[in-house]
Amino acid sequence: MKKIKLFMAAALLAVCGTASAQFSNTSKSGGSGTGVTDWNAISFEYAPSNFTYDYDDADDQSFTGLSLSWTHGFAISKTMPLFIETGLGVQWSFYKEEDGSVEDEDDYYSSETNTKKFNMFSLKVPVSIGYQFDLANGKVALAPYAGIDLRYNLSGKIKEEKSWSWEDDDDYDSESSSEERDLFDKKDMDGDEWKRFQIGWHIGAKCTFSQKYTLGIAYGADFSEIAKKTKTNAFRISAGIRF
Repeated sequence: MKKIKLFMAAALLAVCGTASAQFSNTSKSGGSGTGVTDWNAISFEYAPSNFTYDYDDADDQSFTGLSLSWTHGFAISKTMPLFIETGLGVQWSFYKEEDGSVEDEDDYYSSETNTKKFNMFSLKVPVSIGYQFDLANGKVALAPYAGIDLRYNLSGKIKEEKSWSWEDDDDYDSESSSEERDLFDKKDMDGDEWKRFQIGWHIGAKCTFSQKYTLGIAYGADFSEIAKKTKTNAFRISAGIRF
């Protein structure tokens, strides 16, 4: 995960550097016109993410986010290529962890397996402000942007399963157990239920090709906690189509 973060951060810096150079060239050449038109877009997003815990010696918990979103963008200036983009998306967040132990001797064998599954569904509303740079005679547009995220967590559950078995020359036995908790239920979480509503921030850049196809990269994190001393952060890779 650390290598992915470093790679994506470097890519984001490179994108912003290219944008800065293009802005300088455009200013020197006396280019005019914003090149920003209203648009709607459908996009798919892949987000390697983390739960970060504000406890001593606590390791982050990684998870994956997948989302599908509709967004609308519009110009906010007649003289500068500034725009605002907002929309609505649905996100599925999940992870699966498995560990266990095995004891294998000549006349005895035992195994234990512990599995934890996490699933959460959320609605999110991003609000971004950006600046568009036209490249390649308008065939490519590069748009650094920043903004806030509003997220409402619809549902979330953790399921823990345990299985154990052993055998020797004379006998065999096995046991299993399963427990599922609703993360937003006060009773299930012993009074430490998760929060439904969150506010966060993001920064990123998006390329548009032929005014139709988009590729983007961004990083974002929470302002507010999703649970006690727990926040989330994510790198985001997106692909979409404008219409």
